[in-house]
Amino acid sequence: MVRNLAIITFILVCVLCGMYVYDYLQMPSKGLTIFYTSNLRGQINPFSGSVEGRQYNQLGGLAFIKGFIKKMAKPYNYDPKNVILLDTGDALFGTAEATLTMGDMPLKLMNKCGYDAMAIGNFEFEFGFDKKFYSKQSSSYVGM
Repeated sequence: MVRNLAIITFILVCVLCGMYVYDYLQMPSKGLTIFYTSNLRGQINPFSGSVEGRQYNQLGGLAFIKGFIKKMAKPYNYDPKNVILLDTGDALFGTAEATLTMGDMPLKLMNKCGYDAMAIGNFEFEFGFDKKFYSKQSSSYVGM
């Protein structure tokens, strides 16, 4: 009888532990997830090329960044609403699209991507301080 009671207790403990683990894995994250980009240099479109010996086709760009954040939500169990997206600067100058629009195109696409804040790098002053002030007023996120 004691043996049967021990077996039943062991089974119940295993079931309860399994239920706890299952419930924990199904629970959404209540934490804050931070993503950041660095030195975008106006790279709003994907590019093809070799990086560290691996050949890539259509890698990078702002659409990739937005898709990557959404794609990572499921395996890492976080709520995309609790994400902060930051940039460390040097984002508005460097490609033809960025240069011809004086940084407006990357800025608009970064707004659509959901950036929350951006540090001001030295390349943000390539078009002059007045342009940077205008860009600060036209963006929906904080410039630091």
